[in-house]
Amino acid sequence: MDERVYSSVADLTNVELEEDDVELPGGRLVRVRELSRAEVLRIRKENGEDSLKIERATLVAAMVNPRMTADEAAAWQRKSGVNKDIGLVQQRIQELSGMAEGADKSRVDSNGDNGAGVRALPSAEAGADGGGAEAVA
Repeated sequence: MDERVYSSVADLTNVELEEDDVELPGGRLVRVRELSRAEVLRIRKENGEDSLKIERATLVAAMVNPRMTADEAAAWQRKSGVNKDIGLVQQRIQELSGMAEGADKSRVDSNGDNGAGVRALPSAEAGADGGGAEAVA
């Protein structure tokens, strides 16, 4: 007899996005959450390949405490060291969202495409380019 249990629409749509605290240099905390698939696709569509805008939109979407506006995120980008505050926060957002180095690579081809229109960034591309790390694909 078949013992498989299939998901309902409620099972698929009532999932809470994971959150976590990130400790910044100096010991202060911020709280971030993973990005939904819809957010990742929207951010990519609205910002193209502009790393600064992608990072800013990611911060606006994923920062839980404190919440940030686009202007506040831009101000933070101008003040943060390359691999300091924002780098730590972006890394954790990527990890929570399944886009960090070591994420399920079996579904990602050599161009970084997982077949669903979401591009996974290799670590070298996700790193600092003077304008911030690309957080979403």
